[in-house]
Amino acid sequence: MVGRLARVFGEKNMVKISFSLLITGLLIIIYTPFPYGVVLGLCCTGVGTTLFTTAISALASHRARPTERGLVMGVVQSMQSFGRSVGPLFAGSLFAYWEGLPYLAGVILMAIALVWMIMLTRSVMIDDASVRGNSSEKTSEKVREKTLKNVKEDVK
Repeated sequence: MVGRLARVFGEKNMVKISFSLLITGLLIIIYTPFPYGVVLGLCCTGVGTTLFTTAISALASHRARPTERGLVMGVVQSMQSFGRSVGPLFAGSLFAYWEGLPYLAGVILMAIALVWMIMLTRSVMIDDASVRGNSSEKTSEKVREKTLKNVKEDVK
């Protein structure tokens, strides 16, 4: 199902959708006055997490050269594992102040990540796999050249 969604919307849009679902779900959990609202919020965060994990892995693997894919995927998986390990410790300390604070912190972090993703996709050409087809290595080289050109212009 996620593969079909990625072909229709593209991975970068799936990441943006997942951030939006995560933000919506966390806000529903914080502010809903109804018990079923929590279930709705948890459904939004569950779907958002699933879409994010799949789409960000696909984006990372498609951006890497074939010889670097293992390294890139290892780093992505390591960062996700790190977040799942450290996140509860951080959230637990926030929970001591107010039980909605961990969710609010998540909303703020997701909003920052969403804005960053939007800025990144506008300033650096990030193509979806469906757009690139089989020419991912040529596109990766073009992206690297464009990025290097932008960095050189920024330095001047």
